[in-house]
Amino acid sequence: MFVINGYFIKLRTNKAQLTKIDRLQKQVENTRKLLYQSEQRVILLKKHDKNSRSDVVISLEPVRPENIELKKGEEAGHIKAEDALEGSPQKATVEINDLTTQQKEGKLTVSFRIINTDQGDTPLRGYVHIIVIDKESDPLQLWTYPKVALRDGVPINYKRGLLFVIKNFRTIRGRFSLDSHEGSALSLKILVYNQSGNQILQRDFEVENIS
Repeated sequence: MFVINGYFIKLRTNKAQLTKIDRLQKQVENTRKLLYQSEQRVILLKKHDKNSRSDVVISLEPVRPENIELKKGEEAGHIKAEDALEGSPQKATVEINDLTTQQKEGKLTVSFRIINTDQGDTPLRGYVHIIVIDKESDPLQLWTYPKVALRDGVPINYKRGLLFVIKNFRTIRGRFSLDSHEGSALSLKILVYNQSGNQILQRDFEVENIS
């Protein structure tokens, strides 16, 4: 009995091994087929590459500027919206009204209303500068209120201006000592800056000469 059982065990083992060998042989054959197909594809690609190269003509002539086509929307005279807005002045949210000037004994008093034109509920904060210019003086004579240093006719530090916080309007008054310049042809420049330092308004006026 033991001999017979051992025989059947060996028989089953041999069958299992034969089955594994058969599977391995099939896998080897499939792998060979795949390799052969890959080699054929490579050969075809090489032939196609050689043929395509022979049909290509490379031009070494320089491209003339007049032959370069501009993309749609980039022709001369067409400017993108972003480029058009860049460098444009900030939208004015204030205005100057009811300007009056008074000269007396070498003194000039300027009074006006600065009005918030924004319809929002948030109060507007900013800085205002008043500059008086004697157009007949050489070199040019300027006075500022409040007193600030100028560069190219504008304040170096905008925060040195008169601070205002308005929801509707505020009356601004500036006083200047003209000394011997009384009676000269004077002009007035009012500059308004927002809290970020952007100039949001500039108004120029002629000062009426009353002698």
